[in-house]
Amino acid sequence: MSEQRIYYLDAVRSFCMLFGIFVHTASLIPDVKPYDLIGITSSLFRMSTFFLISGYFATMLFLRRGTGGFLKSRLIALGVPLAVCLILLNPGSNYLVYIYHNGFVGINTFFFGDIPPDPKGPMVWHLHLWFLFSLMIYVALTPACLWLIRHGNLDHLYENLDQRFGGAVLILLAALTGAYQILVRTSFTFVFKEFLPPNPLEWILWTTMAYIPFFFLGLLAFKSKAFFDRIHRISLPALTCSAALLIVLSQTNGLNGGNLEKALYHFTRGFTNLCVIGLILSLFQYVITGPSRPLRFVSESVYTVYLFHYLVIYALATAIEPYITNDDVLFIFVSLSTIVIGLAIHHGIIKNSRWLMFLFNGRLVRPVS
Repeated sequence: MSEQRIYYLDAVRSFCMLFGIFVHTASLIPDVKPYDLIGITSSLFRMSTFFLISGYFATMLFLRRGTGGFLKSRLIALGVPLAVCLILLNPGSNYLVYIYHNGFVGINTFFFGDIPPDPKGPMVWHLHLWFLFSLMIYVALTPACLWLIRHGNLDHLYENLDQRFGGAVLILLAALTGAYQILVRTSFTFVFKEFLPPNPLEWILWTTMAYIPFFFLGLLAFKSKAFFDRIHRISLPALTCSAALLIVLSQTNGLNGGNLEKALYHFTRGFTNLCVIGLILSLFQYVITGPSRPLRFVSESVYTVYLFHYLVIYALATAIEPYITNDDVLFIFVSLSTIVIGLAIHHGIIKNSRWLMFLFNGRLVRPVS
């Protein structure tokens, strides 16, 4: 594929990250319809699409900079903001999550005292930053994965299969992805239950393994024009299969059911993710035909918006909770305000300091005068 920038992919990546703000704003109103459907919808496309696009762009950067330059630049760009946000943002975010869902406690009590066990709210040390751990692992694996694609002739293998079987190959890949999800989840459950005690890296390891096929397919999409074209087509048979699986799954207990129901859940999620990616990419390719100022404004700041959004969501919600009792108003106000504040933080503060750009975006650039 060409090394030219593909602007609609920037738009898709920005959309996936901004959609995450609505997902996490919905945590203010847990287990209430229709807000619980936002997270369910997200699980069918958001991070898989994001990682596939990340794989595509990773190949582009690898070819430009070589192994050493690629690894150095990407690990810095990901690792520095990760470390900074884990230290500066996440402790405050977790504190705000706690007091919003459980009532006020002092900062000293929260961090150094005793709080009741099993508090309400989505509190975990990494919060939304888990994806940076995954990306760093994928970046480290990129040279080996590209070597495998090249020496295994996987791009040519796919092209031959596509010529012979057409769109059925996408359904086959989706089925393999679903089967892989069952294998990974089963293996992890067995290993962590039988051999390893609970540890803070369990979620990160599981999600990293779960999403690596999509990053790998992003690498393949850059190397194989046939696959790139295939995932930009709306496949009605694939989407019909996905809909059928989702209907069957809706009649079960899903992750709360037995082993067969859990397997169906993981298979359906893996299968559907790959099928929906084609729908999303084709729509954005049709709508976004070139560069634009609004797209650039959002895409260059979306990283900052995403890093800060958890803190902003719960700071806003904690401040306005006494005054807004309607869930719909709360959700709309907090989610949209979070995006606006995040854009303002980037363009008004971060972008104007080369050191803040380095700390929060991992890039040393000249400040905008």
